[in-house]
Amino acid sequence: MTDYRNRALAGLAVAGAVVAGSLGFAGSATAEPAPVAGGTTTLKPDKDTFEALSDMGITVVPTNGAEEAAKGIEFPIVGGKWDPETKTKLFHTGGIRFESTDAKLKVKDLIAKSNDANGNALVKASTRDAKIELLDLDLSEAKFRNEFTVKNIHASLTDEAAAALTDTFGQEIPAGTPIGKLIVKVELAENK
Repeated sequence: MTDYRNRALAGLAVAGAVVAGSLGFAGSATAEPAPVAGGTTTLKPDKDTFEALSDMGITVVPTNGAEEAAKGIEFPIVGGKWDPETKTKLFHTGGIRFESTDAKLKVKDLIAKSNDANGNALVKASTRDAKIELLDLDLSEAKFRNEFTVKNIHASLTDEAAAALTDTFGQEIPAGTPIGKLIVKVELAENK
């Protein structure tokens, strides 16, 4: 996969969520970042991970505007910039609440972004106490469904997220735990 395609996928993934555009959209390396007007990032939960969390007595529910959808948890994209040549950043409403009978950890204000020109991407979020890197995004198997939709973006817990969950619930939840796959659908402001 070319570096250009990796950057394009990183941008889409970063809809925060993660995340959006098309290979054909970018044009030349001098193209200005395109404003993102909306869209959604959907997290299709990893069945084994969510069953393991359930076995630990931890439920996972969408909050603050995120909703359960047919394919998982859907986070509205409310803005951002798309530029596959440099960096992409997508802002989301909604969040996720991890909850047991004794404790809870809520993450919200998701921002998906590509870190660099090498196609690295992650999702940052806010907790009650701090901003953390929540998810690492693996774009190696990501696929374009059409010019503004990317699917099969693998998401896993970062070191910070795993530590926050482990500290909150008193049970080890390791970094790198797969959380699921993302589907990112982006609307550019010029197309609205």
